[in-house]
Amino acid sequence: MWHLIALFFIAVIIWHVVYCNFSSKGWNINKFPGPTYIPLVGSMLVFGDMQNFFDHKKMRFPQGTSRIWLGFTPIIITTDCDVIQEILTSPACFDLADEVFTPLQHTVTEESIIISSNKDDKWKNQRKILSPGLSASMHPEFLTAFHTHLPNLMEVLEEKCKIGGEFNPDNLFGKFAMGVAFGALPKRMKYANLLYKKWTEEKLVTCQLSTILAATVDSTDSVLCVALIHLAKFKEVQTNAYLEARRVIGQDYDNALSIADIDKLKYIDMVIKESMRRITPTPVIARKVGKDLNLGNGLMIPKNTTVFIPLHLLHHNPEHYPDPDAFIPERFLPEHVEQRHHYAYQPFSSGPRNCIGKKYAMMELKFVLAKLLYKFEVTSTMKNMDDLNLEYTPFTKIRGDFRVGLRERRHT
Repeated sequence: MWHLIALFFIAVIIWHVVYCNFSSKGWNINKFPGPTYIPLVGSMLVFGDMQNFFDHKKMRFPQGTSRIWLGFTPIIITTDCDVIQEILTSPACFDLADEVFTPLQHTVTEESIIISSNKDDKWKNQRKILSPGLSASMHPEFLTAFHTHLPNLMEVLEEKCKIGGEFNPDNLFGKFAMGVAFGALPKRMKYANLLYKKWTEEKLVTCQLSTILAATVDSTDSVLCVALIHLAKFKEVQTNAYLEARRVIGQDYDNALSIADIDKLKYIDMVIKESMRRITPTPVIARKVGKDLNLGNGLMIPKNTTVFIPLHLLHHNPEHYPDPDAFIPERFLPEHVEQRHHYAYQPFSSGPRNCIGKKYAMMELKFVLAKLLYKFEVTSTMKNMDDLNLEYTPFTKIRGDFRVGLRERRHT
């Protein structure tokens, strides 16, 4: 009996070695550099903890394009902007990788636009239906909802300020985003009506709304927490952001902001973008290559191969971001952005399957941060930004001893 089991494992190991080294797919995959792999196990041992895969300081891969094997499954990992552009714009690479699609099935249904396939143009048709609900014509409705729900957030922050000391802001902004999203989209906006005109099944409407709202809540909370800790540690940046908020809002904190006012928050926009560069809200973009993808120089990504774009590694490439661990909002001045490859910054992805809520999210982030900085100075006794403990589930969240304090500003 045991000798049969041993023979079976030997046969599987031989099969794995032959597949990885001598099959057409394995031969093309192994043209890319990558860590040593063990039969059956593959390259799993290089990670230790899969959380390390998403951390640019712990990830054991160079900038550029490389490969790993997870058992019999090859994965291409790239931070090459030309390759990223090819992946994100190719019609053959619309679908999510199985490694991402399968886990997300436990939290959203296959009808969700986040994970739906583009087979028979399914994803394109969903996007076409959903887009009007997040178009520029709806932005005034969003702002109305932001103003309506802001007092609830500020009441909590004022109480934290009166108590004094430091607190963990995790989930505070998520509650604001949830109030806006669930209060504004179904009720204040015409969005639900737009969906019902296209989809007669209530289940489909609920599914699409819930998916977008959940993503908005998590990403808003994550980005604002990251921005706050950076502002607390970089006082000059906070001062510049506050002065801009004061100029745009005016003498009265209660002044309502217009779309034009939001557009004037240029420096706060750069602060948010640099915060997302240093700690990216979504750690990886994962796509399945639907056809052989020729990269030139004798390199080809075979059909049905998974491609991972690790955003923390991409956003800390010194070729695009000198001194990448420094917090420098001015990196996002127009003249500096124009000098970089347009695919070197991907917090919302790019190409046809980019984030449908990108403009909504940025408007919400700028609104909240401007109002918060107008009223409070943000502080923190944390000594080193490197002490932050990050968790990727699937949005990047700060865990552990992450605390900030608030001081009320005195306006003259």
